[in-house]
Amino acid sequence: MARIWAYWDHEDSRYVEALCGACMVVRKSAIDDVGLMDENQFMYFDETDWCKRFRDSGWRNYYYADASIIHYAVKVHSRCGSE
Repeated sequence: MARIWAYWDHEDSRYVEALCGACMVVRKSAIDDVGLMDENQFMYFDETDWCKRFRDSGWRNYYYADASIIHYAVKVHSRCGSE
């Protein structure tokens, strides 16, 4: 997945077409405008679809290089299909 985002330097903050959904901060007014993520989208494509819907509605996606999170990806995978 990281390869998809490898075409630009992640040391600089900038506007982008789409973001990785591990951590996204979104204005409530933007969500009110485009709706929540589409539950029918396949895992790992839902945030790309959401970012496109924001762009199509006039919002912009911004990558903030100074942000730092810890994402426990294994936790997400272990829950898939267990409901």
